[in-house]
Amino acid sequence: TTGRQQATLTGHRELLTACAFSPDGTHLATAARDWKVVIWHTGQGPEKPPNSIAWESYCTFSRDGTLLATTGYGRRVRIWSADTGELKHTLAGHTDTVTGCAFNPAGTHIASASHDGTIRLWDLSSGSPSPTIITHDDAVTACAFSADGSLLISASSDDTVQLWDAASGARLGVLHGHTGVVSDCVLSPDGSLIASASHDHTVRLWRTDNGRPHAVLDGHTDLVSSCAFSPDGKLLASASHDGTSKVWESSSGRLLHTLRRHGGGVADCAFSPDGLLATLDLGDAHVRVWRLGPGTPEPVCGLRVAKPLLRLAWNPHRPLLSAVGEAGVYLLRYSPDAGNDA
Repeated sequence: TTGRQQATLTGHRELLTACAFSPDGTHLATAARDWKVVIWHTGQGPEKPPNSIAWESYCTFSRDGTLLATTGYGRRVRIWSADTGELKHTLAGHTDTVTGCAFNPAGTHIASASHDGTIRLWDLSSGSPSPTIITHDDAVTACAFSADGSLLISASSDDTVQLWDAASGARLGVLHGHTGVVSDCVLSPDGSLIASASHDHTVRLWRTDNGRPHAVLDGHTDLVSSCAFSPDGKLLASASHDGTSKVWESSSGRLLHTLRRHGGGVADCAFSPDGLLATLDLGDAHVRVWRLGPGTPEPVCGLRVAKPLLRLAWNPHRPLLSAVGEAGVYLLRYSPDAGNDA
């Protein structure tokens, strides 16, 4: 079982920093340090992207795919029509870099996280969105909504994960335990667990219902950059600058696999809708796709490029993986009958 490079998309001039597929899988948005977001048709040739949006370095789609949110170093969040590229809202108020943002499932609100130590919850249903402001004690590094949209979680350089009521912005809990910057936080598909990755070399699992620790996942020897649940929530993957990715059983915290075929630190990890795991190496600019099972995992396909890559995103409906970074935008199609560079 192997894979093949589907396309190389050209259009940016600088390091790419983010990528996101639309929920229906028909479009890919990419952001870069050339301050542009480009929206590509994934089923058509890449030579003529339909829209190019300037001055942004991060992007994410709403769940229904109609809206695209972008941020950059300008301390604002912009909301665009994904179909036409029309600017719908400009959300101003942060006083430092916006590190990311997330739509709630209904697409009526968006949360923006910033180095200014705040998360702002914007109500997009009004003509003039005004934010509910919630605060950490240091920079906010990540935020995510629960599947039902009732809960918002956030990670911070203040070493905590915090839980918020998504409707009111009221703080529901503060999860203490990490001893370093919390770099990522994600919710399990059923919403019962929170996973957090940290510079303290650990991943922690927490119970969402009471905020209590569920498990501490020790084993990495350098900062953990990202974590991701499998689609069924049974597995948790972690990526670390120690040069390994690890796969854990989420119910027990038991280490199942250590993936060592990396050429340097691992920047990102992501599960496909059918449970394939993609990892992205910092050292040798190598993307690998792994099939996990009862035996020793082996990469089933891969892509090696000449310059560093930073972020991964799977298409929600097709076996198509996007990788972006200094090397550009690459699409890797998982296929049982093509060549590979795993």
